[in-house]
This record gives sequence, structure tokens and C-alpha cells, in this order.
Amino acid sequence: MNPADRIFGYMRQKPLPISSENELFHLFFNTTVPNIALQHTIMNNILEGDGRFSYDSYNKMWYANGDDTAKNITAAEYTVIDIETTGFNPDSDKITEIAAIKIRGGEIDRHINFLVNPARPIPLKITEITGIRDDMVAAQPYFRDIVPALREFIESNILVAHHSSFDISFINAELKNAGVEPLHNITLCTCKLAKKLLPHLSSYALDSLAKNFRLTFLDRHRAYPDALVTAQVFQRFFPIFKENELQKIEHLVNLIQ
Repeated sequence: MNPADRIFGYMRQKPLPISSENELFHLFFNTTVPNIALQHTIMNNILEGDGRFSYDSYNKMWYANGDDTAKNITAAEYTVIDIETTGFNPDSDKITEIAAIKIRGGEIDRHINFLVNPARPIPLKITEITGIRDDMVAAQPYFRDIVPALREFIESNILVAHHSSFDISFINAELKNAGVEPLHNITLCTCKLAKKLLPHLSSYALDSLAKNFRLTFLDRHRAYPDALVTAQVFQRFFPIFKENELQKIEHLVNLIQ
């Protein structure tokens, strides 16, 4: 992986994909250059001309995919994700189902949904929650086999999930096991957004938000029905964003930091 790729991956995992040259230089080259002009020349040689980066000469900051955070909330394209797993530890448990739903122009669009063979028994206590049994996944593809379709669907979209750190940590663990680069997409958590936008609620569980917005699950603790309700909850936030003068993706990212 070249320096630009490593820098891009690092910046995209930050709440806001913005870094100073000094920060990047020390992190990735582990040395000191006393001449600031020389430091800029070195960083410019690496990042200039790479469409993934833009440089703010006034503030002397580099942006990774700055256009994503500058996008209008209603104009941005989102992929809402939900997963089911064999447990709660991304280092030792595996994904058994994943669903992803597109939101374009504020409207729910197409979706994908995969049962996944975890290559291990599903604990009975998990089956009691999700209804997903060993025989249901035995003939299904392994996660590595669905990676191309998943990547193609997600593209560079902004990701949305309820308790997003759980979903993204599992997906990235699976991608790592498959020898694939992890997701670096900007990610929004509907739970964190709800806590900021709806401070009067006593619970921010997905069931509670569904009840608040009078939404109905097709099923519960299955990837597609949960992703669908998460997408619908996110849609219900749009007028609240407007009421709070939240217009751009960067406003949402800052809100949940």
C-alpha cells in the first residue's frame, strides 16, 4: 500500500476527514522536518493530483473526500446497513446475515440481503433471538464470497446504522479476514443522532424509535427488516435536521462527535 493510500485510510476513519500536514507527516514518516516549506513540498508531492485529496492553503489542512462532508444532507446518497451475528465480539464471532438499503434523494431505493455461512455453529441463544438456524446458513456463501457485491452496492456512500460501531466493526473484521481493505466511508449512527435530536425520549433503542415514529417491523432481529426500519427512522430525521438548521453532512458528523 503506497503512502497516499495509507493516509487516505487513516483520514477516512476520523470523525471528520481533515488533517494538518504536521499531523500526517509525524504519523506516517515518524520524523521531524524543521523546514515547514520542505514538509509541505514532500506532502504535496504525495497527495497533489490524487483526486481523493484537496488542500486548503489558507488553513493549511488536507481534506480526504471533502466533497462528501460538504454535500447537502438531502442530496447525499446513503447505504443503511444491518447485520446479524453469532455473538457480540467481532474478533471471535461472525456475521450470519447482512442487509443494505440505498437512500437516494431522501427516498428508499433498492436493497441487497444475504444470509452468510459463519463456518461455525450458531449458539442456541442467538437462534432464539434471530430465528437464524445452522441449517438456514449451511448452503449459503461465506462472507468473502459476497464482498464484491457488497462493495459494489455500498460504493462511496455515507453509511447509516443503528449502533453503527457494532455493525462496522464486524464488517471490517470480516473484510480483514478476507484480505480486503476495510470500509473507510463516513458513517452516521441513528442512535447517536436520536440522542441529540430527540433528547426527551427515555430510550433510544431501535424499537423505541420505531414506536415514536409509528413504524412497524416486518420481522425483528433480521437484517433486512431492521435495516428497513433504520432507514425509515433516518428519513424521519430529515425534517428535524431542517428545523435545527443542519444542512450538510459535516453538520451531522460534528453533531455526533
